[in-house]
Amino acid sequence: MSSFLPRVGILESRIASGARSAQSAKRKRWTCPQCQLKGVQQRRGVVALDSTKQQFRKPDRRKSLRTKATLSPFDEHLPADGAVKDWVELKNAAKPSRPSDSQLASQAPEKWDGMMGSIGQDGLNPGGTNEIDELAEARKPPRHYLPDRPKMDYQVGVETALRTKDPELLLQAMVDALTDLDYIHSIPGPTFTEILTLLDPELFIADLRDIHQKISENTQQWLGLAPLKQILNDFSYTFEKIIMARRQTGQELSLNDYRIRLKCAAAVGSIGLARSIWVKMKSSNTILDTQCYNYLLEATVLNRHYLPESRRRERVLPFTLKWRKLRASTGLSEKAIRNQYIPSQSFRVGPGGITDQVNAVFREMLFTESLPNEETFVRLIEGYGREGDMDGVFQILQNLWNVPKILPADYSGVKQLPKDSPIYPSGRLLGAVAHVFGINNRVPQAMQLVDLISRGYGIEISAKIWALFLEWAFILSKGRHHREGKQVGAREGQMREGTVTEIWNTMISPPYNITPTIPMYDFIVKQYGRHGSAWTDYMVHYMVEGAQLLGPQRVALLGALLELTKAEDLAKRGKYPFSLRNLERRVEVLELLRRRNHKTVRKWVDLFLRRNFKSDYNEIPRLISQLEWCVPDHIKYTIEDVGTIEFSVREPEHHLSDEQRFEWYRAQALKNRTLIERILEDVGDYDPIEEELSRTSV
Repeated sequence: MSSFLPRVGILESRIASGARSAQSAKRKRWTCPQCQLKGVQQRRGVVALDSTKQQFRKPDRRKSLRTKATLSPFDEHLPADGAVKDWVELKNAAKPSRPSDSQLASQAPEKWDGMMGSIGQDGLNPGGTNEIDELAEARKPPRHYLPDRPKMDYQVGVETALRTKDPELLLQAMVDALTDLDYIHSIPGPTFTEILTLLDPELFIADLRDIHQKISENTQQWLGLAPLKQILNDFSYTFEKIIMARRQTGQELSLNDYRIRLKCAAAVGSIGLARSIWVKMKSSNTILDTQCYNYLLEATVLNRHYLPESRRRERVLPFTLKWRKLRASTGLSEKAIRNQYIPSQSFRVGPGGITDQVNAVFREMLFTESLPNEETFVRLIEGYGREGDMDGVFQILQNLWNVPKILPADYSGVKQLPKDSPIYPSGRLLGAVAHVFGINNRVPQAMQLVDLISRGYGIEISAKIWALFLEWAFILSKGRHHREGKQVGAREGQMREGTVTEIWNTMISPPYNITPTIPMYDFIVKQYGRHGSAWTDYMVHYMVEGAQLLGPQRVALLGALLELTKAEDLAKRGKYPFSLRNLERRVEVLELLRRRNHKTVRKWVDLFLRRNFKSDYNEIPRLISQLEWCVPDHIKYTIEDVGTIEFSVREPEHHLSDEQRFEWYRAQALKNRTLIERILEDVGDYDPIEEELSRTSV
């Protein structure tokens, strides 16, 4: 084969098949300099072999546009004419009946990323149903999820993990067992269901997913964190490989197995994965139940919800609704979306949009005589709200719980239901109401309805619901300027500037008595930060108050490191029966939480120092001394009638790697071991993860 064929790719090589046209040296350069800087590999054309003559064929631009419009790849930085298009062309081209395992293993991660978020005309990538089998057959461990380690005795590992309820040890053992299909086949059906139940996605990705919700893309890059999309993809990829290894042995999956698979698809927010599982359930004549439909509704409503490009643009406005209708046919890139404030295509509106999709699932649910419950109607409320169908939301609230749109003078209260009723409300309904009315610019009405449902059914309003109130009050009280202010409906639901403070004072007062977290402090600090110098004292007060939460979080991290060190000593002597990975994961989550909150406080300091201070303001040195561990290395601020003041607080930071930071914290924990243990006894059961992430779910 000539040197030309490897350069043009697999599909073009088949078309060329040994023929080559005369080309100049300049034309051999297949990518222009600008595209090279962007990392794009753009094909300028392929050589077509004709029976009589050789000619240079130009690419079909209309076909390229159709490919861009229907694929909508999950990976935003993936070039539309690059890897995704190559995958489509490769799949449509003539090829052997089944690729080799080595070929599938090399292509599986990239294909999986594309399938996880691809949305066709009906919400599912055509062909994605069969792709999942081929991807799972490639026996290659995921790229980023599991650390490099020697293989274990997986049979003993599975038995130990099931006995001790250790999900981390079980995951490692099952990954090592993937090459032994005889052992996978020998696992009894109930035992395999128990294995999948213990591999609950909430135990592996829920904490990281919640922490990343308050981390922007820039902060993620500054902290050197793995993207959340990568974490979610790797977990679902590993989980599905275990499932497909079981199916390769000829064993059929039970209803509980399929239900757990749907739960995994909903947890990572992938409608493509959920619908491919759904098609297989129907083809295997599995009887579907209510929970299966609920997981499919959740995956439909929360498709790509956890990704940064989706969660930042949820507000329902005429401008965003227009672009959600148009983007499916225009094939706009993510860069164009960011530049034009256009919402990402996590869902569509109008014909075939999210409302039609959830209604179709609900109709099928009723047709199969599956009884809907409170979670079912919560997902319907979320689906209607994302498309701005508030009449549909009020219809559900009125018919099920007697919650009216406008309270009449003779209102008799909410509908009385027994505690064991399948539609009895919970904190899930309160969270859905707070979120849906928030994104539809109706925060006052959201607070009124949440309070009504809470009092009528005796449900506690959790800290996460108050965080939603603060977030949307902060967004709606922001001034709209320049291009954003010219968008249609941009000032809809505009609130006055003091709304965040009013909600804050209500939240921390009886009967609610909510203890704020650092993400909550972030809203009120930034609210005072965008006001004039008259509000400087208020800003400083909340900055110092919020920064005090970093101390207990750091002590909790050092305490977890001490516990890990003790477990490692016991493991060396063979006296620790559990997996060390559980303790390591807790340390990782605590460290990520601490770094995120530390970065948040540092942003407050940067915002504070950018103000123009009056000449009589002399509190800056005291603030810097109180927040010394959060201030930048070099301080610079301006005082009216004085000028700019600059000085260095410390030597420039030496950025440590993850391993170096881990060892430094371990050394600090061992050095201050007695003090840390005494502090942990004083604080009692305080757990930063429980305080910020694991309260009543929304």
